[in-house]
Amino acid sequence: MLSLKNMNDFQNVSKDYGINISESQLNQFQKYHDFLLEWNKMINLISRQNATTETILERHFLDSIIFLPEIEGLIYQTPTVLDIGSGAGFPAIPLAIMKPEWDFTLSDATMKKANFLNELIKHLDLKNAKVENKRAEEIKNKYNFTTARAVAKIDELIKYSSPILKKGGSLLAFKGPAYEEELNSAKDLIESKKLKVKMFSKEVNEFSKKLVVITQP
Repeated sequence: MLSLKNMNDFQNVSKDYGINISESQLNQFQKYHDFLLEWNKMINLISRQNATTETILERHFLDSIIFLPEIEGLIYQTPTVLDIGSGAGFPAIPLAIMKPEWDFTLSDATMKKANFLNELIKHLDLKNAKVENKRAEEIKNKYNFTTARAVAKIDELIKYSSPILKKGGSLLAFKGPAYEEELNSAKDLIESKKLKVKMFSKEVNEFSKKLVVITQP
């Protein structure tokens, strides 16, 4: 069993998955951790029952970056990324920490969460991230990628993403064991839109992590 009790554990375990976190990035993750716990006392960002360092490091931080090597393999130019329903900032903020040259837009329709995200971006001094206090379907710009974690089922995410993805752009859906059922439900939609589906899978402490990549023609 992997144990992520502190930032050094997080750095070491990430390295086992082919992800190198620098000391400056690790410091940003520490600031994120502390800021999240402080704000979580005021608004419901993550489950307060599970608002522990170990849970944040494993279920939120590592979960957000674990497929970074695979995502990098999809990149052919400096990407623009829209994160759908960002909430507490996952996966966009961890990815923005790791990839300062990528451009991230975080969308959340809830004002309190959008305020948190704006303050977090300032606190971490992230120059590559901004917030839209809007639902994804209200966004007008076009992006290379959309990301989503614990927001909606795959068929809904496809409907949100299709109008805002550039030609050849991809939805990156971070999923758990229920992904197969969601993909089956979205089968007709995927076929009608002629979308391509690619799957990546990794295990963390017996939890199966999935990245479903759905690419537009």
